[in-house]
Amino acid sequence: IRVHEGVCAAEGEQLIAPFRKWISTGYPFVTLKMGISLDGRIADRHGKSRWITGTAARCRVQEWRTRVDAIMVGGRTARADNPSLLPTGRRRSAVRRVVVDSSGTLSPSAVVLTDEHAARTILAVGPACPAARVRLYERKGAVVWKFRQARKSIPLRDLLSRLGRLGLLRVMVEGGGELAASLIRHGLVDEYLFFVAPRFIGGRHSVPSVGGSGWALGNTPLLEFVGVARIGDDLLIRALPRKRKS
Repeated sequence: IRVHEGVCAAEGEQLIAPFRKWISTGYPFVTLKMGISLDGRIADRHGKSRWITGTAARCRVQEWRTRVDAIMVGGRTARADNPSLLPTGRRRSAVRRVVVDSSGTLSPSAVVLTDEHAARTILAVGPACPAARVRLYERKGAVVWKFRQARKSIPLRDLLSRLGRLGLLRVMVEGGGELAASLIRHGLVDEYLFFVAPRFIGGRHSVPSVGGSGWALGNTPLLEFVGVARIGDDLLIRALPRKRKS
């Protein structure tokens, strides 16, 4: 009997990566997905982001949503776009939605709180969120996690640990720039998926894909491009974190 080892090893490693991370660390595998302009913007100066990328890219995102356990966004994105964060098709009721909103400013009329799947919405809030607002969210059917140690922002490592304890293996983060910056700064992103649209937005007041205070050039987070494909008019770039050489 001839035995061939290592057949499709790379594909196999990619397939089991979320389970391997969860079973060894307790944390879910985090994919940061962004739809950006050629100059790295995710919204114009009015906060409008629909639509930077094309139809084919958005259809691909819908496919990805069916393969993850949770979809996460920041409070600003949830307020500006009012998304459902659910995939189309049969798996809508299987995906959890996580909104990171430290101050509890999400409107009670938001889609994630008023549709038939509100019970699968998790709101991560901090001490600045009034108790009355927490009770209102809970009456809507949402699950509210209040992180008392949070000051200006939610402790994302604690949030991910708690999601892992729910048995969630794969989390896809879909915005916005401040949440992306915090995840990157704390080394919590396992995979990056960038849809780059062939357009410029420009301007000092448009929204960058990564917010925060930024990094000095010699200390910027490094990535390794591992895949590039054309999806409709857009480019899809898959990247992984890369350690800086000492």
